[in-house]
Amino acid sequence: MRRIIGALLYFLCATLACAQSPREMANTLKSSLASQQLVLRNFSGEETVRAAWADTGLVLEPPQWREFGIFKVDAIKLKGQMLTLRCTRHGVVREKTEQIALYGQPTKVNIEVDLRSADPKQALASVRQALFFASIDDALAAIPKPVQESIPFRIDNPWPSRSAQATKACDCADSGKAACKVEASKDAQVQPPKLLRGADPHFSDDARRAKLNGNVIVSLVVDKAGDPTDVWVMRPVGLGLDEAAAKAVLTYVFQPATCHGNPVSVYLNVGVNFQID
Repeated sequence: MRRIIGALLYFLCATLACAQSPREMANTLKSSLASQQLVLRNFSGEETVRAAWADTGLVLEPPQWREFGIFKVDAIKLKGQMLTLRCTRHGVVREKTEQIALYGQPTKVNIEVDLRSADPKQALASVRQALFFASIDDALAAIPKPVQESIPFRIDNPWPSRSAQATKACDCADSGKAACKVEASKDAQVQPPKLLRGADPHFSDDARRAKLNGNVIVSLVVDKAGDPTDVWVMRPVGLGLDEAAAKAVLTYVFQPATCHGNPVSVYLNVGVNFQID
């Protein structure tokens, strides 16, 4: 009898352990995320987002450019120590009522999480919090102040402003202030940056098949060396065109803006227009 009871206990323990296996936990994670609208903590606009386990927990890799997008998790796969979340990302806009709405064509995104030497059970338990904001409102509040008033952009505003500060006069020589938006600066001593060279954007296959045309607006800071930094897709189009626009802008080389003859960093909005011939 004791042997039978012991065998039953062993079977129950094995069953419970199996139910708590990493693969089962991955499925549970998928179920918990499936119906949610999520925003990445690093606002990555890339089609492949990478994260890795470190001593402090799960860390997202800094993106080359950013976009405010709403994610839906379609599938989760755990293979060894590599966790992959297959997602759909929608760009978002503000309607005239200031409500947030999905916009444009969705883009397929993979989030690749390298668990390294972490205990998969411990790592999987922290994935939701580490990758995504707790709510859309929290994500909106976390957008950097220079772009907070322009992202998400207003659907009835074809050319979003970088900042309300840009409409005010600013002294470009005041190093204590954020960079002025060159177009709006009232300082006659400001000379705007000049584009010297850059790659043409690539029309994605998905957008070409869908015959999708559109104007992607990209916000950036042209630094004192004339290089693009702090790149954000402000007005998305989708189907890979946002990524194509951002990649093109990252290749741009500028003659930097100057203030009283000295190079300065400035905000700039760039339109990347996609039209099928």
